Amino acid sequence: MKTQNKSLSQLLIQIRSDYLESFPTRLTLLRELLNAQNWTALETEYHKLKGNGHTVGISNVSTVAGELESYLKKHKGNPADIKILEIGHVLFDKIYQSELNDKPLKLESDLQWNELGSLLALDHLKK
Repeated sequence: MKTQNKSLSQLLIQIRSDYLESFPTRLTLLRELLNAQNWTALETEYHKLKGNGHTVGISNVSTVAGELESYLKKHKGNPADIKILEIGHVLFDKIYQSELNDKPLKLESDLQWNELGSLLALDHLKK
């Protein structure tokens, strides 16, 4: 049984490593979709990131992606404030760098995370 657990553990480490290795490509795609204002594809990518982040144990990716996906859904593909999405992308960069250094980002104490939360709260009030 110990051998099986070790093998499973090694597999999970490899999956996470592969995910982090592919993350810069995903970030590039997100930037391209944002610049092209392809909101539908961007919402789809956020949805994928939300699920994949949980799968590989990087919940910060899921948290940020979920907020951005919800924001785009609320605005039906016509975001009122692109700055919200840009801040989200900055957070993805920070999360990636922190995971590479084995020092997970503490979202609750991050300035961009707090700014994103404030902007989303203001957006929610506008209805």
